Amino acid sequence: MADLDDAAAAPGPEIDELEDAEEAEAIDVSFRRALIRLGFPLIVITALMAQGFDSAESLRFVDTGDIKQVIKSLRHDGLVIPVLPIVRLQTMRYWVQKRSRLCLSIDPDEFTVAIATEWYARMKAEADEPSSSIVIAPEKFKKDTRWREFRDSFMTYLHGKKGQDNMPLAYVIRDHDDPQPDAAYSDEHARTIGTLHLTGAAFALDNGAVFDSLKSYILAGPAWPWIQQFDRSRNGRAAWKALAEHYEGTSSQNRIKSAAYASITKARYDGERRNFNFEQYFTIHQKAHLDLETYGEAVPETRKTRDFLNGIHDPKAAAAKATAIAMPDLLSNFMGLANYIASALDIQLTLTSVERNISEVSRDTGRGNYAGRGRNGRGRGRGGGRGRGRGGGRAPGRTYPWSEWRKLSQEERDRVIAARGKRDRDVSAVGSQEADAAGDQDGTTQAKRVAWADAVQQAITCRVVRSHGALARYIRLYGASVPSFKTHRLVLFHS
Repeated sequence: MADLDDAAAAPGPEIDELEDAEEAEAIDVSFRRALIRLGFPLIVITALMAQGFDSAESLRFVDTGDIKQVIKSLRHDGLVIPVLPIVRLQTMRYWVQKRSRLCLSIDPDEFTVAIATEWYARMKAEADEPSSSIVIAPEKFKKDTRWREFRDSFMTYLHGKKGQDNMPLAYVIRDHDDPQPDAAYSDEHARTIGTLHLTGAAFALDNGAVFDSLKSYILAGPAWPWIQQFDRSRNGRAAWKALAEHYEGTSSQNRIKSAAYASITKARYDGERRNFNFEQYFTIHQKAHLDLETYGEAVPETRKTRDFLNGIHDPKAAAAKATAIAMPDLLSNFMGLANYIASALDIQLTLTSVERNISEVSRDTGRGNYAGRGRNGRGRGRGGGRGRGRGGGRAPGRTYPWSEWRKLSQEERDRVIAARGKRDRDVSAVGSQEADAAGDQDGTTQAKRVAWADAVQQAITCRVVRSHGALARYIRLYGASVPSFKTHRLVLFHS
């Protein structure tokens, strides 16, 4: 490829022949030089020009199918045409058509191999785009719809929707009327929107498409009367300007700013509720600030944070508020303050949830530990025991001496075995819940927790749970350490 650029820079015999031929024929020698750089042999270049590809301008009126058909015909005539020059010619066609639409100059000498590589990537990326846009269409504009949300949503939708020549339709509703090719743009997409001309047949088609789309979203709402006058002409740009003038005029701006200040004043956070949480409280402030900033009345950061803190009345946030007031960096950073308060509240909610879970586990495990008369006898818990009563008899999951076991029927033995399995699973679950509530942090503690669970399971299987001391000794012998209250609780639960 580098040799092609050198050949273009230093005229050789072929270039001399072309310049001589230029005097006899009205040909575009710069276009021929470009074809040589792309890698076409001279005989193929002559054949291409005979087919009508005699200038860069001629590429404006053909598509990829036309070029493929011409190449197929030339190959049928016996010409050898490499694949890479064909791909570059297709890229040059894409380059010419895009620059023509943007009203930029088309100089074949500018189309080097490097430019061909760059524009091939663009062409391929455009061809690989999904047929359906990933941008979600806006909601219909109804009575309670906020104009700013609809405006931003519709503009985003047009940025992802393509019109003529695969151009984004968002250029139709841009702010400035004249193209601004010399302005600074963030990327090629923004440059395309800023430099496309708002004239010509392609613009007329795109303008009509924008109106049809806009009409479909506001036809049944309060905004339709403001653009109904453009229904016959399908003037999308004029309709959009009319909507913006109405909803963003002086009176509308004053009304929106007053509503924004009122929403900040009324916003109040008293803790997490079913229909209102901290995130919604933050959203009220953030939307109000955006409305005020949009219409030229930006709120200072210190006032944002002061209003935000004044509306928080949750006692759980009192410590976080006091800390934030003592930190100047947070008082001058609204987003930083909001994130700090949100993190503090999350920690409070997490701790409250853990304490509640531990309390529930304690109640569940102790529910059967209290002596008393129950419906099923004088056992140690509600579920039965060893005493007499209306449902007295043998407890299905207890340990039986061999002399008693022999007297049980097969059906009774099956019930005992099933009850033991369920009880063992319950005990294991209790051990896991308590270990999780303890908040183990390192690998050593995790290993102890597993060893303790295994020891408990083994102790139950071997029937050594007759006393707190026996179970504790067995667990320590097994190699695990556990507080005494846990073994005591398990002994009572299992007995």
